[in-house]
Parts: sequence; structure tokens; C-alpha cells
Amino acid sequence: MEAIIVLMLIAKCLMDIYLKRFSIKNICVFALISVFLYAIFRITNTTSIYDFALLLGCSDMMVDDFKTNEVYWINVLFFIICSIIVSVFSSFFLTSFLVLLVILMFNFLTEEKFMGNVDCLIILGLGMSRSFADLVSFVFYLGIISGIRALIYIIRKEENEEIAFIPVIWSSFLLYTVMGNVF
Repeated sequence: MEAIIVLMLIAKCLMDIYLKRFSIKNICVFALISVFLYAIFRITNTTSIYDFALLLGCSDMMVDDFKTNEVYWINVLFFIICSIIVSVFSSFFLTSFLVLLVILMFNFLTEEKFMGNVDCLIILGLGMSRSFADLVSFVFYLGIISGIRALIYIIRKEENEEIAFIPVIWSSFLLYTVMGNVF
């Protein structure tokens, strides 16, 4: 697990250098998130090393989306590569992948987007290594966190503002990895 943290930290530094946004503050935030996830992993013993890698791979995008409502494609590409590697080493579920791929294609082809394309790709990356029952459980947690975010959106009356949805996806996946399958 420590090796995953080091590899992800190196990858984050390289991506930040490529994007010309390298800063010690970003590295410290990533390190704090890594320590937080490591502590959760050690305390609960329910999180697999594969889920840890996916959460850590998505954390940089989550912070970027939360701060600026912008996600860089190199981060998405890195996360998709991490997801494919996790799927190969853990288990690849064709049913979950096909269901998520149909939703992704439907979102790409419709004029009125129900979710951002990057958000769909992140959910596809998280879901391709999950069984259909686990995918339903993750979507259940996603619904709970999305509902809370929507309630905050309504209470604050934030009209015509984009919602940073990758932090919602990340939080839902974290909740899923800690709480497990509810069905």
C-alpha cells in the first residue's frame, strides 16, 4: 500500500509539472488525503488495496473539481489507466461494464446531458471492477450523497452554478468501500 502511495505521488508530481501547476500546497493536500485513506484502510480492514488505489487515483481530480470546477484530461486518462489495471488484477465484470458503457454512450449521444462526460468516465472506471450487486450498492450510496449535495444546493439557492460532481462520486465510493454492500 505504501508503494501505491509513492507511485501515485510521483504520478501526481509529473502530471502537475506537465500542467505547469506544480506547488508544494497541492502535494501536501495529496499527502494528507493519502494519509487519511491509509488510516481508514488500516482501521476498518474492509477496504481492498484495489479500492485504495482507485480512491487515491481519483482524489487529485476530486480536489481540482472542488476548487475550480475543472478537471484535466490527463488526470482522467491516468485514472482510467489505473481503473483498467485494477480491473485486470482484481476482477473485471462484463455486466457492470456494459451497463455503465450504455449509460456513458447514452450521455454522449443525447443533446441534454444528465451528467458531465468526465463524471460518466469516472463512474465507468470505478464500476468496471465491481459486480452488478456491488454496482447497485455504489449507486445507492451515490444517490444518498447526491441527495445531500442537492439539498445543500437548494438551501443555498445556488442558481446557474455548476455542481462539482467528482467529489460526490469520490465520497460515495469512499462510503461504499468503508460500509460495503448493503444489499
